[in-house]
Amino acid sequence: MRFIAAHLSPCRPLLLALTVLVPGFTALAAEPSGPVLQTPEKLRGTRNDIGGTIGNSLVIAVPRKIDKLGVFDAGGDGLKNPHEVGIWELLSGKLVVSATVPAGTEGELIEGFRYVKLSEPVELKGRYRIGALMVAGGDAFPDSVSGYEGVFLGGEGARLDEFASVFTRGDTLAPPAQDAGEGPGGWTGAARWAAANAYTTPVEPPTAEPDPAITPRIELVAEFTEKTRYALFDSGERVSLWIRVTGRRLGPDNLLWSVTDWKGDLVDQGTIPVPMPAEAELPGYPSPTFRNEFNEWQETLPLREIPPWKTILRLPDYGAGYFAVRLKLQKAGVTLPRLGSRPEGMVSYAVQPPIERLPLKYVDDSRFGAQGYATVASGEVARGNMVAPLYPAMGLRWVYGQRWFVSLERGYQPTLEKAARLWRDESDAGLCLLLSCITIPLHMQAAPPGQRSVSYSTYPPKDFDAWGKFIGKVARERAMVKQAGLFPTQKYNYYEIHWEPCGHYKGTDDDFMRMYEVAWKAIHDNDPGGRLLGPVSSMPGISRPMRLFEERLGPLGPDNRHVDGVSYHAYAAWPDRSMRAETRRLVAGARRYLKPGAKIVMTEVGTRDVEDWPRHPAPLRAQMANNLRMHLITLGEGVDTTFFFHLRDGDYGLFYNLTDQFPPFDATHLSPKPVGAAFAAATRLLEGTRTLGPLDFLGDDILCYTFQRGDQILAALWAADAAGSCEEPPRPVRVPVGAESVTFFDPMGNARQIKCENGYATIQVGAEPVYLLGLAPVVAPESTVTLAPGEAIPPEWMAAAPAEWALFQAGREVPLQLADGQTRLPLDIGGGEWLLSARQAGTGAWLGGAVIQVQPPFTLEAGPVDDTQEVKRVFTVANTSGQALNGRFEIRAVQPKNWASQVAEPPLVPEPGVAPLYTQALELLPGQSRTIEVEPAGLVAPSAKGVRLLAQFTDAYGRLRRVKAGASKGAVERCHAIPVVSPPTIDGDLRDWTLELFRTVDTRVDSRGGTWQDPADLSFRYAIQYDRDALYLAVKARDQSHVPHDPKGHYRRDYWEEDSLQVVLGVHPFTGGAGGDRPAPGLPAAATPANLGYAFHHLFAFALTTPTGGDKDAGFVWRFEGPDPFPRGKLDPGGIRFAGRRVGDETHYEIAIPWKEMDAQFNGPPAEKQLGFGLIVNDIDIEKGFKVGRKNMWAVARDKFTYTPGDLNLGVMELE
Repeated sequence: MRFIAAHLSPCRPLLLALTVLVPGFTALAAEPSGPVLQTPEKLRGTRNDIGGTIGNSLVIAVPRKIDKLGVFDAGGDGLKNPHEVGIWELLSGKLVVSATVPAGTEGELIEGFRYVKLSEPVELKGRYRIGALMVAGGDAFPDSVSGYEGVFLGGEGARLDEFASVFTRGDTLAPPAQDAGEGPGGWTGAARWAAANAYTTPVEPPTAEPDPAITPRIELVAEFTEKTRYALFDSGERVSLWIRVTGRRLGPDNLLWSVTDWKGDLVDQGTIPVPMPAEAELPGYPSPTFRNEFNEWQETLPLREIPPWKTILRLPDYGAGYFAVRLKLQKAGVTLPRLGSRPEGMVSYAVQPPIERLPLKYVDDSRFGAQGYATVASGEVARGNMVAPLYPAMGLRWVYGQRWFVSLERGYQPTLEKAARLWRDESDAGLCLLLSCITIPLHMQAAPPGQRSVSYSTYPPKDFDAWGKFIGKVARERAMVKQAGLFPTQKYNYYEIHWEPCGHYKGTDDDFMRMYEVAWKAIHDNDPGGRLLGPVSSMPGISRPMRLFEERLGPLGPDNRHVDGVSYHAYAAWPDRSMRAETRRLVAGARRYLKPGAKIVMTEVGTRDVEDWPRHPAPLRAQMANNLRMHLITLGEGVDTTFFFHLRDGDYGLFYNLTDQFPPFDATHLSPKPVGAAFAAATRLLEGTRTLGPLDFLGDDILCYTFQRGDQILAALWAADAAGSCEEPPRPVRVPVGAESVTFFDPMGNARQIKCENGYATIQVGAEPVYLLGLAPVVAPESTVTLAPGEAIPPEWMAAAPAEWALFQAGREVPLQLADGQTRLPLDIGGGEWLLSARQAGTGAWLGGAVIQVQPPFTLEAGPVDDTQEVKRVFTVANTSGQALNGRFEIRAVQPKNWASQVAEPPLVPEPGVAPLYTQALELLPGQSRTIEVEPAGLVAPSAKGVRLLAQFTDAYGRLRRVKAGASKGAVERCHAIPVVSPPTIDGDLRDWTLELFRTVDTRVDSRGGTWQDPADLSFRYAIQYDRDALYLAVKARDQSHVPHDPKGHYRRDYWEEDSLQVVLGVHPFTGGAGGDRPAPGLPAAATPANLGYAFHHLFAFALTTPTGGDKDAGFVWRFEGPDPFPRGKLDPGGIRFAGRRVGDETHYEIAIPWKEMDAQFNGPPAEKQLGFGLIVNDIDIEKGFKVGRKNMWAVARDKFTYTPGDLNLGVMELE
């Protein structure tokens, strides 16, 4: 997305969206005071047929004082009626200021508007709405009808705004309802109304204080002499670092320098003398003074600035990869300052490996893309090419573009001349553009009465025809871009109309499908080369969009007129095997439902290097490893293209951002991170490849994918059980390659030859993916064959030449013997995937091979499952072999996040530390079957809602089969709130709480990258009380240190990134699931997680903003989820009260939530005397000065909460 900042001077009069967008009105020049709007000599018309609050959007980019509020006086001869005028906060709808302009001529007439002076001026900055209450048949207001284009406002922090004249019908002053749908307000269509106005004056700047005397200091600066703004070098390019020392030095010094690689290993170091100029030498260094003959201190020379010292450090060729150069003045102790997200003390650069990317016929066939722009060519924000040189240098060929409907909404018609100016940067760089059309203007969304849209596509359009015309206009424009000769190597134009709808879309399934139907037709009618991708879910697995994709699109067949390909984001699908199973399911569905060759594009996934920007090797390596693994799984499972998120730091990043840690715009100066160097190597190795698929015979702890790279086979592999810190050492892994030697590449693309023994290569494999090039086709066949133990190998496989046959799995080779003219699988062979190889007798040359899936010699079937009935579950195990069979039948509880992987592939990953719910040993004779019946009482999982059951039978050789067994009948966990006569004082001092009220939680840990040691590492106690006014919660969280929340930082919303509490309250619980009826007061004791729902819910976060708390301003409260009209975001003090403090090794939280903050209708505790409740304590620790892996502990409800009313994963709070 492109941002163009139009900077506003502090002395400039208020320039609002209104002033630009209301045709017929002009903005003021740079006078210091004046109205928002000026009236032109001629109006396009007026009207007075609507009664209600008529208003506009209001954007105040710099602080301004509002002195007067006014209403339009059509003839300038006085008003027929008095009019209330108000200004409201845009998001919350809170009234900021209002006044009444009297009838007649009493109000001051200024340029067509009649004003009343405010008793006190109001200082404003931000986004608002302004409106005047008009009477139908009374005073007229301007009705101007011509086109407009959107504008950018603001300068620092500027952003695109959506503008529209809006109104709310009625006879009382109310916020103009921009997105009121079919309710009392709405969007004015083509009209541009301006009933209200405001007179403003600039805010006087504070009196400037005189500059203090500057303390003398020494500064160290370093820049690369070439590619200064991004430091990404090709193999063989010279790397030189320019270094300068300035400031008041007291004598000679030494510059210590060192170079470390992506592992943090030292690769080089040295010392450079930093001399003093001869005339500036100071005797007695390091002291510039000495005692004279009278024992008085006396300066030897006057302290003064020393001329800058400069040098060039020429760095040798260390091979390919990421390198950090650390600099420090030995005596002065001065190092390099922090720049943006890059830490102090170092600069970084990367060298790409000498590997040629395979050529592409069409850029659409590229396997790599990214999100994010960078104007490193010019070094200026929003100036110059936004994609070159970085995208081509990194091997990123797909790029996102956005077309905002606000710029197309009025009067814009595509022309060839206009189209040729669009996306020229992307075309010149040879990229493939994916155009995002996700911004349905708020006024076009079909929000139900009383609801408001919080994003660009919360609700579907209320006028599908009008929205379809917008899509068609964008498609016609893109077709013209191709006609203009741009994107000559892009075969098709690609479009999206959603962005992670699983998280915020609130429309119906039918409307969701209709959006794709309308968009598909609009695109194909206007751009025959267009391809619509969807549904852009944030996860490839089970989600509402993916369910619609399978259930609604699938039956339509490949000729459906809704979607041409798949795009999605790959979050919520980790660790490796869960992501693998979910991606496999998505690819299989796409190949089954869509036309052959339909694109599958994963358009976003990435991970942070650590929780909050420390920069040391372990988290940087973890970011590199985890990102590479996610993208390799994506490609290895058959997805065509994968996008990295993000190009530069801000949330995630391939590069440090040197100008801003959390930038509002594109980046101008970058510096590589290890993940960037590794990704550049991956694009060189994998561009132009064709996916062959996984090799699963290396063992459960090793993941491997193979790709056809020209006439060679490339394998990427890593240790699947070594995620996280990447501190586990690599292990030797024996890999069948079928060749005498192969080329090994480390994650950075450094190559070395490996000699093989009998067709096997032994390499070191850890958390970071490595590559092998040159595998024989016999070890990477594109299909598998299923055989049972004891079954003969097909004779045609053995006809070519005399051979020695062997099976290979997980480092172990099992020779096969010829018996009765046949070669059979051993009866005791383990299950899973095996490589069958044939080698020439005597020479050991590999002649052929196949991948065999060993079929367990038994079956496992489940009887009909009905989770709504309390009936026993029936399972049947049958021995289909000719041998006796021993094994164990089990039923285990599985959390939904692991459900797909549990069913799709081994090994079983049960809930940590949870024993099977049911187990039984079985002995089966050849051909015998056994029926197992399990009563419902044996299927109660010790967890909350969402638990599924999995049945499995495992024989003595580890061969297993599994089937789904329905949902657990787990009981709802309950807690109690105690009535209190004298409420606690909310000050963080918990001594007024009775100790007996507190419940201890010290085992329910969910690791998010950190390792839990013991209760001293993380545990907590909590207590709940209530009275007629509020619910009171006290928490004593124990951990080694308190990491405060930064409410002004990038993670001001991501409260879980620091020590904090999450509290969820489900209001009005009912049984019957999400669609059940609300019962009479009182929830049945027999309620289960499967049938418990809530009318609505609130998710709150509480955090301290100082290490010790205790200050009245140290509390931070955020409502992340909640129904209208409750405000979301950071909450002002006065409603929900919160205080906290650090006491010893505990952080104490004290909270009061008024009943009115849960339901506006509450006049006290709810009649049900029950609430849904969940509590999570988030913990981050400090290690070596850095914030490290996150973990949390929960009570009553199990993380994660599901943010869908009626499907919350909560327990129940009983109000005693």
